[in-house]
Amino acid sequence: MAFDYKDIDGSLQHVISELTRLDAGDGQAIDFITRKDVNAFCTLLDFRGWAGLDMEAIVETSVPDYGPKS
Repeated sequence: MAFDYKDIDGSLQHVISELTRLDAGDGQAIDFITRKDVNAFCTLLDFRGWAGLDMEAIVETSVPDYGPKS
């Protein structure tokens, strides 16, 4: 994780700056969107959600598959 998410103001400025670069077509800007970065940012904002979970914790395996049948 390249950026240290310690304070809200600096973190918001960093995220907005990176999203602005991404919007301008800078493909390198997407490097900041990792699970660790998103989790650190969401934790700083006291937002609890999927960011810190792995796929097994997110996906409900007991839900029936209603997709097309072979």
